[in-house]
Amino acid sequence: MSGIWLRRSLVVWICFLLLLAVGMVAYAGYVRNSADKLIREASQIRTTADAKEQISIWQRSAGYSESQSPDGDGKAYQIRVGNSLLAALRLIPKTELLVEAVTRSGELQLVVIGMYNDRSSVWVQEDFASHEVLSVIAMFH
Repeated sequence: MSGIWLRRSLVVWICFLLLLAVGMVAYAGYVRNSADKLIREASQIRTTADAKEQISIWQRSAGYSESQSPDGDGKAYQIRVGNSLLAALRLIPKTELLVEAVTRSGELQLVVIGMYNDRSSVWVQEDFASHEVLSVIAMFH
């Protein structure tokens, strides 16, 4: 009788671990797809109207925040996507993607895309006031 319970317990544990693994893979796929989509959307921002459209979409998403410059003339709109659940389980390093659109006097000034973790980071910044890519920075710690 105890052999049957042992086998059943083992089957339950195996099913639980498989379900957990499938859930983690699905979550990782979701995070990757969200980050890819965010990068694609940010790369399409070319005008103030484009930025306003994206910001209205971001405002309905988790990870959205905004801040105002000290002089009150500029605003920064940010959205973040990260793998915090997998990092909390210590399966992979915590990594985040940040996209920021900056306006001044209601006009698009800057779009910044950054991906970072505790060991390295990559940042791309496009300045719409001068219409050029200012920098592509890669840092490794």
